[in-house]
Amino acid sequence: MYYEDDKKILTTGEGSQYINEFPLEDGESLYFEIKKNAVWDENGNIIGIVGIVDNVTERVRLEKKVEELSIIDDLTGVYNRNYLKYRVEEKKKKMIFPFTVIMSDCNYLKKVNDQYGHEYGDILLKIVADTLREEIAEDSPVVRMGGDEFMILGNGITEEKAFELMANIRGSLKRKSKDKIPLSLAMGSYTIQSKDFSFDEVCHEADLRMYADKKRLKADESVEITE
Repeated sequence: MYYEDDKKILTTGEGSQYINEFPLEDGESLYFEIKKNAVWDENGNIIGIVGIVDNVTERVRLEKKVEELSIIDDLTGVYNRNYLKYRVEEKKKKMIFPFTVIMSDCNYLKKVNDQYGHEYGDILLKIVADTLREEIAEDSPVVRMGGDEFMILGNGITEEKAFELMANIRGSLKRKSKDKIPLSLAMGSYTIQSKDFSFDEVCHEADLRMYADKKRLKADESVEITE
């Protein structure tokens, strides 16, 4: 890598600037910013390269911390939509196939908000988010898409496993339900087998299946919230 970079400088005279990451055994990393420029003689010929190396570890760690905060949902503690913007392309390189997207939507949030106030609605969302994290492996991120919608990015999850997982989530939420906080999700999943896919199309297919599930449940018509 260094040879190609140096060769380009010697050929074109254009300098370069980049940051190299050096992983440590404790899981942390050191970061060094490297700046290189061509050295010219009095006749305008390139005769070498001069470089400067700066330890920018603290700066990079701070930037990563700020980015991390920007992708966490304040209410539930799971990822927010910014995660998809900043991290999905990076994560696609590490996806484990089969890969499943699960879309979910809280069935009773509007009723809870209208009848008891947003304080209880927030509690509902927190319980749902915690339940999803409890049921999902750590390498499968949970993302709050906004409002009452959540997405699961399931690494190594087959279609059959996704159905089992959704059943477990429903069962767990049912056990946690209370009169003022009925817990239920409409869910839909879509599984792919290889990297040859459009992420937007996968999400769309999972979304369609989730809305079909919601239509079947007819939650708004069938559940009465009691005191």
